Amino acid sequence: MRKFSKFLLAIAVLLPIGGFANAQTLTKMTIATGVDPAFSQFYVAKEAGIFEKNGLDVTINTGPSGSAMVPFLIGNQVQAVYGSDLAGVINHNIDNNVVAVADGTYLVKWLSVVGRNVADVEGLKGKRVGIAMGTGSEIFWKRVLEKRNLNPADFKMVNVEAPEMLAATERGDIDGFAGG
Repeated sequence: MRKFSKFLLAIAVLLPIGGFANAQTLTKMTIATGVDPAFSQFYVAKEAGIFEKNGLDVTINTGPSGSAMVPFLIGNQVQAVYGSDLAGVINHNIDNNVVAVADGTYLVKWLSVVGRNVADVEGLKGKRVGIAMGTGSEIFWKRVLEKRNLNPADFKMVNVEAPEMLAATERGDIDGFAGG
């Protein structure tokens, strides 16, 4: 019986140091990301318990695009977002507390302008082009037009989030899109 009492005392002393106290000292944090598989790092870290192991009690909010979540960061509704690093850089000009702290994915080339029944970018003149405003999609589109000396006014830009672009093209809502 004495050995058992010492065992219970040891458990009582160690319990707060183990998992019980950690649950009480976790820092609450809300992070936001898109539903695109490219933003899977937050989901993986949450499911693997990596946040908890590092003292964080994380709630993940999702939206159509990681970059579209940056305004929530600026409004202090979330503490971190996963999106285009360019969205972080652009928004740093609005609020210098917004910083890109890490690059999670490195894509050598994964940019495209896609159009239906058009031969080239010029074929989209006068047509509806889906752009995810405020994201790498918009920056990429503007760069393509600049490099080809094309006038942005010649195109009808439509705000479409990345996961919806292909479906919007298939439905005929847009004639093409820029993904970046």
